[in-house]
Amino acid sequence: MAGGRARYRGPGGRERSKTFDRWVDADRWLAGVSFAIARGEWTDPARSRVTVGDWSRQWLTAKAPSLKATTRESYRSILKTCIWPTWERIPLAAVTHSDMAAWVARLSAQMGASRCRKSAILLSGIMSAAVRDQRISRNPCDGVSLPRLPDHRQHFLTMAELQDLADRAGAYRLTILVLGLSGLRFGECAALCVRSVDLMRRRLRGVRVGVRDQRAHDLVHPEDAPVTRRAHPLVTDR
Repeated sequence: MAGGRARYRGPGGRERSKTFDRWVDADRWLAGVSFAIARGEWTDPARSRVTVGDWSRQWLTAKAPSLKATTRESYRSILKTCIWPTWERIPLAAVTHSDMAAWVARLSAQMGASRCRKSAILLSGIMSAAVRDQRISRNPCDGVSLPRLPDHRQHFLTMAELQDLADRAGAYRLTILVLGLSGLRFGECAALCVRSVDLMRRRLRGVRVGVRDQRAHDLVHPEDAPVTRRAHPLVTDR
């Protein structure tokens, strides 16, 4: 050290330095860096300056080929509506555990527990990838308490109740009946095609899952969407 400047060599052999007003501060900082290198916890300061927004985009691009279409769209939706509004321009190294806990608390107050948990779990996965890539030394999401899911009791409609609901649905009467009598999920029903309907055997086969296009604000069913292998019976409503 000379003139309040601390110098060290990272694991790759490159020399780095930082200037301090006091030698004691430079000495303390250098000791911390040396300790982190010895424990394998050192991270390149330049790599940790990438923002959460840029890193999450890199992460999703790398992850996309192994994800189902519905999962990709779900991740994009969570990033745009829940994660990026707070973290998009924040450097990875600047995210702290207390900041993360406060964000989860705010998110929990603004939306349901399920959406909050999905957002926190997704961001934790993104930050874990940053740890593995040696951009940060620890995941700030670790140990953050998540809201408990409410205990919802399911209510199953009787045939009379389903019929009454369908009769009150107007133009959506058929949709209500298909959902209620076939067991399809909404995404499957929205993507239902003529070729999936087997009237002779009263079955729905090869049903794809609809994916919401965030740009077009519409439901689509891309060719890589998963196909339901089981056959859904068509039950008469009368």
